[in-house]
Amino acid sequence: MALIVGSIPTSPTMKIYGMIICQNAMPEIVRTLDSLIDCDTVYICDGGSTDGTEKFLKNNKDRYKIKLFKRKFDTMRKQRNFLLSKIPKDSWIVNLDQDEALSLSARDQLREYLEIAVESVTLQIGKSSKMVFGVALKFYNLKHDFRHYIEPALFYMNRVFYYTDGVKFFKEYHCHPAYNEKTAGQYGVIQVPESFTVFHYVWFDKAKLERRKKRLLKLPKEYGENEYIAWFWKKHIIKKLPRGVV
Repeated sequence: MALIVGSIPTSPTMKIYGMIICQNAMPEIVRTLDSLIDCDTVYICDGGSTDGTEKFLKNNKDRYKIKLFKRKFDTMRKQRNFLLSKIPKDSWIVNLDQDEALSLSARDQLREYLEIAVESVTLQIGKSSKMVFGVALKFYNLKHDFRHYIEPALFYMNRVFYYTDGVKFFKEYHCHPAYNEKTAGQYGVIQVPESFTVFHYVWFDKAKLERRKKRLLKLPKEYGENEYIAWFWKKHIIKKLPRGVV
């Protein structure tokens, strides 16, 4: 295998690290951690939980191989970059939100397929390559909420990617690992079986629903004169909200 810049180690030296930013994540983070059980270590940054999440993570750090950090939440990008800086470079990162989980096949076979990819393809690693290498995982939203809707599967490359010197997250919300802002969202793609999926569960309690309700009511103004988006929210989202939320 010829690499133009850097090198990707293979088994047994290849490392896969889980990465989660969270806040008030009980009980959904248990499902996320279970799906990362094959990772060498799971790095977690808690943004200031008040529901017992931090205590749970501390009590189960050995079971899930957790390294826990705390940082007051401000933005997703800053939170992810803080946590990314704590993870050893030249490794594969599985970047999940607290309400997401890998499918069983991805959980059990991802390491094997990454080793095959490393052995069988030529990868350009480093700043001169311009692009971060990501795994083309299917992504499913499993429930309607105020920001998501059930749709044909998306393909996300920012959930599993190769982390080298110079890589950091750009943009907000669905942050993209990249070497610079211009290439954020562009990836060298590694193909895996279609069964390798990220499931987005979108778990809500009553308090979350009320907070999101306030956010929802501001959305039409934020979208300005985009009539299609306003129409979409009114027809496909608002009508599907739980009774009493709006």
